[in-house]
Amino acid sequence: MKLTKPGELRSFAAYPRCSTDREGRVTGVNPSRVILPIVAVDAALSRTLGIYGTSWLARSGLIVTCAHCIPSLPRDHRLAVTRKNARGGHDPYLLRNVQRDPRGFDLATANVDLDAEDQAWPLYPGVSQTGMHVWTWGYPLTDFRIEADGTQTYQMYPRYLRGYVTRRFLGDPPTCPKAELDMH
Repeated sequence: MKLTKPGELRSFAAYPRCSTDREGRVTGVNPSRVILPIVAVDAALSRTLGIYGTSWLARSGLIVTCAHCIPSLPRDHRLAVTRKNARGGHDPYLLRNVQRDPRGFDLATANVDLDAEDQAWPLYPGVSQTGMHVWTWGYPLTDFRIEADGTQTYQMYPRYLRGYVTRRFLGDPPTCPKAELDMH
């Protein structure tokens, strides 16, 4: 499947070429380069004003996320994703052409000026098999704090979970194959 335009997302299963080395480090795909927090920033892009969820840089210039992670913002706030920089901080990248799934599914896409850095993941519909290893990476919990100078900051903690597919089924309604996962 080719994902190039916001709003053109269809049902799919993502199977990243990813493994771990003997020390447990992820090899193949670097999740911190393609799994990005969704944030609100000020107009100058200098302050993070809120963290709303996790996105996936599916291809260069295109992110996929859940629609509930796309908030309505005040006029002076901007919606962005952040990517960790060499100094350990996060640089914001503004989102453009944000589109919620027209069928009402909890999906959204947007354009962003980011290169996937050859981290593009192949998409294979219906690839999940019982017993197959799966993993997830995201930013579900963040800490809000006020610094000594009174500025508000957020600490982002990525979370990595591994598991496996326990079963495949069609579900109700039987629109496309689904997978039940056990994550530990």
